[in-house]
Amino acid sequence: MSRRRALVLVALATTAFGLAALWGLPLGGAGLRLYLVAIVAIMLTALLAEVTRAIPPAPPSAFEEALRRRRTATPDRPGTLVELESLLAGRLSAGDVHFRLRPVLREIASSRLQAAYGVDLDAAPEAARRLLSPEAWELVRPDREAPDDRFRPGLDIAGVRVVVDTLEALG
Repeated sequence: MSRRRALVLVALATTAFGLAALWGLPLGGAGLRLYLVAIVAIMLTALLAEVTRAIPPAPPSAFEEALRRRRTATPDRPGTLVELESLLAGRLSAGDVHFRLRPVLREIASSRLQAAYGVDLDAAPEAARRLLSPEAWELVRPDREAPDDRFRPGLDIAGVRVVVDTLEALG
């Protein structure tokens, strides 16, 4: 509350008390006490507002800062997603396909086969093979060996699309 507003409220309370006294209302001791309580309440509120403005706010705690950052920050993209995007943006070597892309696609295939059909990719490879396209099976099969030449050209984007479409169709 500003000083000016406090003064206006005191003036209004005093005017009301004065008019009540002029009209001859029986105010007695209770009326005077009510007036004094109102004046004290107004003054204490104004004093508290002044003190609050005079004292600088405490810096936010670590918890408050973390909450503020969490509300205002854009959600971080998972590191794996960023890595896959950068991997797929370039030309895939056979080593990239086997060592970087394959583990992610195997995890997705295993999860989707288990959830949709109750088929374990490693324990029931023949059942998994029947459910996957030849391209997807070739990439995620448990016995797939590492390429002899890691730098030779690997899977192209069209091949990746076929595998991803197959995995999406699993359910």
